[in-house]
Amino acid sequence: MNQISSRKPKVNNAASRIANDNRSIPSGCSILDLIANEDDFADLSRRAERRGIAIVIAMAICLILAPVVYFVLV
Repeated sequence: MNQISSRKPKVNNAASRIANDNRSIPSGCSILDLIANEDDFADLSRRAERRGIAIVIAMAICLILAPVVYFVLV
């Protein structure tokens, strides 16, 4: 027997080891429970739209005030 063949795991040992424990998910859990309803998506999109509008307004204010502050200080 050479060194390479002695390092190979035996078939019985490889089959007895657990590669992935797929039984960890509870049996009462369904993939449909993970899907959010439409009200959650509508609320999320409303909040994102309001936040985007607020960010655009804040950027506009900063772009107007930055040159004013620069000319006052120079």
